[in-house]
Amino acid sequence: MKVIAIIQVRIESERFPGKVLMQIPFGNGQPILKWITDSIMRSEVVDKCIVATSVKTENDQIEEFCNKYNLQCFRGSEEDVLSRFTTITKNEEADVVIRLTGDNPILDIGILDKVINRHLGNNSDYTTSYGLPLGMNFEVISGQSFLNINEVTTQDE
Repeated sequence: MKVIAIIQVRIESERFPGKVLMQIPFGNGQPILKWITDSIMRSEVVDKCIVATSVKTENDQIEEFCNKYNLQCFRGSEEDVLSRFTTITKNEEADVVIRLTGDNPILDIGILDKVINRHLGNNSDYTTSYGLPLGMNFEVISGQSFLNINEVTTQDE
């Protein structure tokens, strides 16, 4: 089974633009996105981590960040986030996709791996974490479910 983590991220934010590249601790730490990618790399289950952003020029900074840290960056539609996920899922031939957001820097990798293993063991289509502190939750989706959702939603257009 190929398990990939996709971090959906963008520079624009109504409340705090650019927060994904802000350093924590503020001013002398690493960017929030680096905290997230470093955590994911410690997973015993995740095979690959991909940063997914849009083609808007503001997000060039995210691609530069990825290049600096040798991370894979995918750029797609600003409005159609699902298309980013489905394109990556197809390109990577992913069996399972972990959906994370770029503004949640604290991940409990032990819990993440447990949830992924439970998802795999139950042959589930969708699994989510519950009860974790705000900003620590994530979703686990079968690759085929992403492709099916995309097919259904594009047929309705």
